[in-house]
Amino acid sequence: MPLISEEYREQNRRLHNSDLAYGTSGTSSAKFVVELANETRITDILDYGCGKGTLNDCMNVDIKEYDPCIEGKDTPPEPADLVVCTDVLEHIEPECLDDVLDDLKRLAKRAVLLVVATRPALKTLADGRNAHLIVEPPEFWLPKLMSRWDLSEFVMMNGEFKAILKPKPDQKKSESAEVTGIHFTKIRVENTNSCKYTCNMCPREKMSRPTGIMTPEDYQLVLDRLQEYVEETNLPQPFSSTFYLHGYGEPLFDPLLHVKSAMVDESFPAAQSMIFTTLGVRRPDAYFDRLLTEGKLRNIVVSMYGFQEETYEAVQNGGDFHAARDNLRYLARLNKSLGNPCTIILQILDPYTTDTIKNDPVEGKEYDDLLNELKPLGVIVTAMGLHNFGDGRDFNAPDENPYMCSVVKGHRQEHFNVSWDLRVLPCCYDYNADIVFGDLRTQSIYEIYHGEIYEKFIAAHKSGNLDDYKLCKGCDQR
Repeated sequence: MPLISEEYREQNRRLHNSDLAYGTSGTSSAKFVVELANETRITDILDYGCGKGTLNDCMNVDIKEYDPCIEGKDTPPEPADLVVCTDVLEHIEPECLDDVLDDLKRLAKRAVLLVVATRPALKTLADGRNAHLIVEPPEFWLPKLMSRWDLSEFVMMNGEFKAILKPKPDQKKSESAEVTGIHFTKIRVENTNSCKYTCNMCPREKMSRPTGIMTPEDYQLVLDRLQEYVEETNLPQPFSSTFYLHGYGEPLFDPLLHVKSAMVDESFPAAQSMIFTTLGVRRPDAYFDRLLTEGKLRNIVVSMYGFQEETYEAVQNGGDFHAARDNLRYLARLNKSLGNPCTIILQILDPYTTDTIKNDPVEGKEYDDLLNELKPLGVIVTAMGLHNFGDGRDFNAPDENPYMCSVVKGHRQEHFNVSWDLRVLPCCYDYNADIVFGDLRTQSIYEIYHGEIYEKFIAAHKSGNLDDYKLCKGCDQR
């Protein structure tokens, strides 16, 4: 697929010609580029999506420039040690995003510096669309980035984030040129759907399916099925996707979480392991020690939506604020002592947490005090917005985006979702496992993704007739 459509290329060319300020944001990111270049002693730099070239004006070395919408700068570039891409990715056509990210991966020899907006732009295009064609929170971007690179730094900054990424170890290419399967970049296996929290944004009261914890034997079956699928469809090896060891539950309820994380490392050494957790479960220190050392867990996202007991429980009902905070502090210190093998991300809620921090001086102080303790230990802060969980909530109007659901054609098509009892689901928003493509106990992944149920789901979305899929009708996430 091309990196940009001809229609959109021409639209941007006209904008560059008619608006002198369009494509001049490079100066705002120059500080980050200079700091990284000095730190790494890199002088071979490519500005990808350079616009009018204002970044180059701020540098003390000449940098290469590429922009498909600027005449004279539109020749496909050669690889560089550092690829800078600021105020660009949010402007990419959604259907081209994965190809653009793959192009960045091809070009960056040592590092990538991204600055990406997560809020709408002030400008609109001639056809009425917001100039930011992709307005998504960090949880949309992180899996895409981490499936392609190792995450070195991630910082939220007033409606945008900065990310520094490093190439993963070289991957062997499949000997066969024909890949016949979906290259799953995100493997989301629900180790448990149990949780004592009843958070406001989570439709737990609507979940009627049985609760349980996946056994290590069943988890090994998932890994075996994946290895079988990788081999029979000629996917590139070693398989380097991100494995999520959580689902619609709190992963710390699993006493053998470290065992499953270690199983991922043993079966797919090039993969990344990750959990999203409240940390609001009392566990002995040894539990976390095993998670980082024996389990080799590589990424932990901690949901913390208040920094006083009352503000925390206003959203995260039924939780344990003190346990969450104590566990976070211990994990951060432990991780630092081990050389930070695990990326720990503190996730807050936008707008609830951000507004409370801004408007409540006590909350602001508690937040600042905790961050002053955690940031030197390497903890990263990010923010997430609310979504509907399909038909579970109605925070946002159902997505009327003209683009087809990304489970059918897009980034979520590359997500493999398995419930704790081995049923394959369409996406992580199916909290009640209402749409089941198949069962890994009796079917291979290849059989499931070529089966009648899956094909019926795809056909319904392509036709726009979702009468059989209530969950999808209320979805606000394309």
